[in-house]
Amino acid sequence: MEPGVDFDALVAAAVDELDVAAAVVVLVLELLLAGYAAVGFGLMTGRPITRLPYMLPAAFVGVVFGQVVAAQMRSPGLMVGDLHMLEALVGALLMLFVVRRLGV
Repeated sequence: MEPGVDFDALVAAAVDELDVAAAVVVLVLELLLAGYAAVGFGLMTGRPITRLPYMLPAAFVGVVFGQVVAAQMRSPGLMVGDLHMLEALVGALLMLFVVRRLGV
């Protein structure tokens, strides 16, 4: 090892980069799950495709809500990486149902 190189700092920086990469992967999976939930909910309820821009953010909020609740409860459900798939999907569908009931 070269003098003056702080190995612990290099390892900490690499771990931080891995955490960022993992967070980006979870975010992409959440966006995909929200999109699938919004499109599926729209097809099941007969909502026109023009409502999709309103349903996508609601589904994403529901996915995040389901993920946070499952993480806080330490749920051992179906997981892909760090994403609780089943709980996030249920959260998205609940949020979409609420938005539909509110008439948005």
